[in-house]
Amino acid sequence: MAVTFVAVGDPVAGMVRDKWGGAHICPSHYLARDAGWRRTKVRGKSLEGSGACFVACLVVGAILAAATSIALWVVVTGAICATLMEFLSLPLNDKLTMPLASTSAMSLIKLVTVA
Repeated sequence: MAVTFVAVGDPVAGMVRDKWGGAHICPSHYLARDAGWRRTKVRGKSLEGSGACFVACLVVGAILAAATSIALWVVVTGAICATLMEFLSLPLNDKLTMPLASTSAMSLIKLVTVA
């Protein structure tokens, strides 16, 4: 489920940000890349894009929750974590942090509720 969050939510966030994104919350900044230490621009995040990411993650998660035995509130928690990782400008790529954070949160919740 977490992989579908990044596969659907991240591209939807980028498309909505490019089409309807207003003021960027996290402004563009420069980061050094490994390949030759070239400096490249990283686009900022918008509330519209992050909102679209959350909705897309919820829709995909609800579809998968209906096909599996996962509770909907666990999916909502995973979607929130995936959206937060997409929104934050962390040094790690959000394509790595989104599934890791959402999987960790959903697994922790399932572990706590089962015990």
